[in-house]
Amino acid sequence: MRAALSFLTVLRLGTVDPRALPAAVPWFPVAGALVGIAVAAVDALLSLRLPREVVAPLDLVALALLTGGLHLDGLADTADGLFSGGPRERRLAAMRDPSSGAFGVAAVVLVLLVEAAALARVPSSAPALIGAVVLSRCAMAAALVLVPYARPSGLGTAFRAGSDPLRVLPSVVVAILVALWIGVAAAVALALGVVVAAFARRTLGGLTGDVYGAVGEVVFSCVLVMLASR
Repeated sequence: MRAALSFLTVLRLGTVDPRALPAAVPWFPVAGALVGIAVAAVDALLSLRLPREVVAPLDLVALALLTGGLHLDGLADTADGLFSGGPRERRLAAMRDPSSGAFGVAAVVLVLLVEAAALARVPSSAPALIGAVVLSRCAMAAALVLVPYARPSGLGTAFRAGSDPLRVLPSVVVAILVALWIGVAAAVALALGVVVAAFARRTLGGLTGDVYGAVGEVVFSCVLVMLASR
């Protein structure tokens, strides 16, 4: 749990042994729930004085601050890699580049605009925020365990060390419960996450840490859009 929180949030709860990272995967949904509850609390406080059109973007600011912008950074790098063109090695190199290209900047800006607009229209923001964050972490855990890693080394290899598909079982159970809670939005969001992971695997030969973040961000966005459409 400590390793999951240290990886998925800005909290640094002491030194985490790299050998503990694989055991952190089942705790991803719990870490997501804590983040979602924190952002929902911010939403409730801001909603006392501000209109939804202002609260929604501030919710996303709070989420980015709590997670250190980890998933947005992954989304930007993934967009640069997947859409830059060229051979696999060139795409992976583009993803390692610390500066964001046009594709990465466009992806982050557009996704944030969609999330803010959708969240402003969701009738009940607390369940939407908690459900969307939890589901996105479930998707990340599943992608991490079930899809091959694209590089011979990296943070993803530490999480996948001695990879056991049973580690994703808690995320599957939680995802089903969230789906029962928020309805068809969960199924559509997870399906879109599968599409992103499949496209990345076909293009890169596997996933990377950046793609995990991109999958989480896409699932989060899709849940909000689907809930807003209702």
